[in-house]
Amino acid sequence: MTMLPDRSFLDMGEVAAILGVAPHVLRYWEKEFPQIRPLRRIGHRRIYRRQDVDLLLRVRHLLYKQRLTISGVREYLRQESMLPPHDTLREIHRELLDLHRLLTHSRPGSP
Repeated sequence: MTMLPDRSFLDMGEVAAILGVAPHVLRYWEKEFPQIRPLRRIGHRRIYRRQDVDLLLRVRHLLYKQRLTISGVREYLRQESMLPPHDTLREIHRELLDLHRLLTHSRPGSP
């Protein structure tokens, strides 16, 4: 995994180097995937936050490693955004386990 510099914001050249792609690829992905929204400085220069870089790393992985098409990645990201947050899933899992234990131990003949 690529180590990110210990800074809150990165410029386009740094992000392109981390991802191993040319800056024009980042601009193209920004047009294709509405979830990618870097901040803009004076002169419209893009600056990327950590969450932007994480998303770009996921896009690169889906395109280059998983071999999804642009539309496939777009659909994947759309569906992913509809999922509840990780903490919510963890809480639901805990509640289901508690319910399972309750039902298992309340059956007639259960110890």
